[in-house]
Amino acid sequence: YLSILARSRCLDRLRSWRNRQRSLERGRVELQGDAAEDPALEQLAGAEQAVEVQTALAQLSEHQRQILKMAYYEGMSQTEIAKQLNLPLGTVKARARRGLLRLRELLGGAP
Repeated sequence: YLSILARSRCLDRLRSWRNRQRSLERGRVELQGDAAEDPALEQLAGAEQAVEVQTALAQLSEHQRQILKMAYYEGMSQTEIAKQLNLPLGTVKARARRGLLRLRELLGGAP
């Protein structure tokens, strides 16, 4: 009974993951089609989005902002950030997570 239940759960998760991947791919194709239709509009939307992100980043604590900038703008790993800032890795991970959750909240994402 347990093995059948475990197998069914695994298959359900696999199907769910595949459906999510298909949805993301469809969304990517739609976005590419829109961008090809009007590149000026895409550029304007990107600039507006960049301003929104910068405004939201300014509302984070200095520690969160610094870690997120190092991770996303400089491409550093959390381990590298921890070494450079001389902080424990767990502290870097916690600040990054709290910063991302706050950004989601500020940018109007799901809670």
